[in-house]
Amino acid sequence: MTRRDSLSVLLSLETRGGKKEWKGALYDGDKLWDTVEQALRKKLGYNNQPKDDGIFHMLYRDFTAIFEVLDICHYDPACSYFSEKIVFEKEGMKNAQLFRIEVNASDDYAIELHQPTLRGESLARIADGFCRATLILAEKTPTSYNYVRGIMSREYCDLNIKATLKPGIYIAYCKLEKTTNNNICSQASLSVYSRSKVKLERTLKKDHSNLLQRMFLEYSRSMPDKQRVNNFMWLYRKLLYN
Repeated sequence: MTRRDSLSVLLSLETRGGKKEWKGALYDGDKLWDTVEQALRKKLGYNNQPKDDGIFHMLYRDFTAIFEVLDICHYDPACSYFSEKIVFEKEGMKNAQLFRIEVNASDDYAIELHQPTLRGESLARIADGFCRATLILAEKTPTSYNYVRGIMSREYCDLNIKATLKPGIYIAYCKLEKTTNNNICSQASLSVYSRSKVKLERTLKKDHSNLLQRMFLEYSRSMPDKQRVNNFMWLYRKLLYN
């Protein structure tokens, strides 16, 4: 960014879900924008009219002072983003949440379960790490559920499932367990990324009774006889830990 008094670097950023923007130097409406050349302001689409759209700008020095890790991924302008907030009760692992995902086109999809980062927490809480999280995706059939993919980890704040899905109804099973020191995560979010639009909504567990058991049974039936029992029990212990 070329300014009248110095040469600096400017970053244009967007927050997850389009909420909560930077309130430091060069926030929307900041008088510091008066020192930015008009041509550059126009190029950036800044018109001195603050709007809560999740898009904001930061000086490079401020960015590097706050963030320590930068992940770089491919950006597809045609990609759509859908997200739902999850609220977990103090029971944690007893309070799994289910979400219904309606897919209308065969395409590649990414489903992500996100825990809040530990930035700003105490050293003891950071050392304790994230809650163990489970994310399982199942395809709903007329009579049962087909296992698509599942992942469980306590090492990361994000769990990601990537799969090529055909049109149909899918159920995302989301669950958080307490940490080693009994800390809990009370809120999280489930997001779906794809080039094709989907319908993402919360669904009730009572509408999908014995979801995991029925899904694992269908999965085991697809295996050779010698592997069927061992694989079924492994999946059951690995993912159904309540």
